[in-house]
Amino acid sequence: MAAKRRREVSHLIVENNEEKKELTLQQRLCKYCKIFTITSVILIIIVFILAFVVLPLIFMNTVKWQEWLIFHNHNVTPQNPEFRYPEKYNMEAVENLYVTVDLSSHLSLGVWYILPEQLISNGVTPEKDLNYTKVLFDENFPVVLYLHETNGNRITPLNMYKVLRRFFHVITIDYRSYGDSNEGNLSEVDIVKDVVFMYKWLKRRTNGEVFIWGHALGAAISTRAIAELQKEKIVPTGLFLEAGFTELKELLLHNDIIKFFSWLPWFNATVVDALEYNGFRFKTQEDVVEVNCPIMIVHAEDDHVVPYTMGEELFKTAQEKRNVTVQGSVSFYLFPGNLVYDHWRIYQAPELPNYIENHIDVCREFHRVSEETT
Repeated sequence: MAAKRRREVSHLIVENNEEKKELTLQQRLCKYCKIFTITSVILIIIVFILAFVVLPLIFMNTVKWQEWLIFHNHNVTPQNPEFRYPEKYNMEAVENLYVTVDLSSHLSLGVWYILPEQLISNGVTPEKDLNYTKVLFDENFPVVLYLHETNGNRITPLNMYKVLRRFFHVITIDYRSYGDSNEGNLSEVDIVKDVVFMYKWLKRRTNGEVFIWGHALGAAISTRAIAELQKEKIVPTGLFLEAGFTELKELLLHNDIIKFFSWLPWFNATVVDALEYNGFRFKTQEDVVEVNCPIMIVHAEDDHVVPYTMGEELFKTAQEKRNVTVQGSVSFYLFPGNLVYDHWRIYQAPELPNYIENHIDVCREFHRVSEETT
């Protein structure tokens, strides 16, 4: 009996010890879970503060970050571009030159002068000794000043040049800090000032009409430049807007990075207001009202960069808020999405040359009537 009693006591002690061990293990696991939970919460709070508080505050106070968001002059194709040798890109009869737009800072822009197709077929040969300046001045061809998109340079729109040179001498530039243009302060005011200079530079070198063609960011720059020229009573012959947007802050809401932050209560103060405070406005819809020449707008329905609805809004504003009799008519051509022109391939539209030719005629008639009535 005593032995049996001892075995029972011993068994109870073993069970009790195992229960204690099990409780200790559970307590430890519970303790680790609490530590993990607390640590995770702290890390989430830190990440949230860094991503949604610190980053917007840094953006608000860092102009370079704002420039990086707007001006995509990094990672532009083709890599290692050779601007001095346009023939490498199957572009014949093209002169590469550099125009100093700011004497005080010696800031020069890279420029291509592309001869009209008809001049080449008429026997003007793209030899090295060809006097491009004389051809531009003497030949009675219209000129178009081409302003490219933000993530491009003067090589990027090669296919569009092939369409435009059917009608124009094409002068295409790289903005400051783009392509092989000199580095300079990247602001709307300074870029527009450069374009205004280039327009005046062109007018001194040609007897022909001068049009402006702007693609996306180039459309915003061109409308602002024309508004500035208007202050000096200078009016271009006509304006072409390709994939134009209404204003920068509306366009940014279609940017995936910006969408990620747009729900923040302080989004306007740290992003939108900061951009406007530093002069990054690009209010095409506002500036287009000041344009005193006929306007042609083209947009692709499947444009994934600038929604086609913005092109429609520009058309509506230009039509309703301008005096078309005094300021010129506005036309809008929307290409269906099933054509897959997207943001970069409107040049493929077989109707585009007809639209351009028609707009040239409209502009000439507008200026003829304007001159007769003044």
